[in-house]
Amino acid sequence: MNGLGDYIRRRRETLHMTPTDLARALDRDNSYVSRVETGRNKTLPDPAEMARIARALGVTMRDVLRAAGYLIDEDDEAGYPPDVAEIADIAAALPADLRAALRLYVEGFAHMAPRAPWPVSAPSVRSLE
Repeated sequence: MNGLGDYIRRRRETLHMTPTDLARALDRDNSYVSRVETGRNKTLPDPAEMARIARALGVTMRDVLRAAGYLIDEDDEAGYPPDVAEIADIAAALPADLRAALRLYVEGFAHMAPRAPWPVSAPSVRSLE
């Protein structure tokens, strides 16, 4: 979790944003930003929250997913393919009911990719929650 928190803090500071500025942009309180940046949150932000963080920091969802450890360098065969991050961007912007429908659809195909180079359930399907 610290990778994401460090990334958010560094990016926020590069933009000369205070924690309060970021909290306002996320419609959260200062303690939330502090917990995310220091790794005191017990879980990673959900994909929709990661998308809001990306927008607030002027970066791509792919950058945030990489910092969170969901993506590794594209040159590494064990990494998620680039389109997974693009799908996560799109899915995060969908209303909850459409995300749920898309999740069921994707889960229906999970059995067809038993040798996928990435875990079908994380974050590709988890990002649809």
